[in-house]
Amino acid sequence: MEYQLSKTITFYPEFDHNAEKADVDKIVVEYNNPTLTIMQRLKPKTKSTAIVSLDGKIDHTELTIDDDESAILREMLKSISSNVVYTYDGKTKNYIRNATDLMAAPKFFEPLRKEIIAKAREILRDTDIDEKNSE
Repeated sequence: MEYQLSKTITFYPEFDHNAEKADVDKIVVEYNNPTLTIMQRLKPKTKSTAIVSLDGKIDHTELTIDDDESAILREMLKSISSNVVYTYDGKTKNYIRNATDLMAAPKFFEPLRKEIIAKAREILRDTDIDEKNSE
């Protein structure tokens, strides 16, 4: 059986009222459609820590789930439309077109970075195999 798949996934972030802009001015984010290898590399890591009381007994445990946001951006983010441009004091134009540009951007773009990472996590989560149907 042959399956028709797309290599990319398109996303329109809400950053800076993006939905209200004309189509030519909208920020468009392209993600790589994750491969099984990418999914394995970016799988969140679970860490369990035992908290010990002064008498040496385990008081409780803490569970944390960590993922590497920089790795998520590097692996998943294919491109950002060239509509994202900033300048410092009206001088050289700086474009945000990829993960490297985004990570080097000013703090002003932190909400955009968070939104792009959140969507990437959603893509990774939604491509997980439904365990109850895999038996």
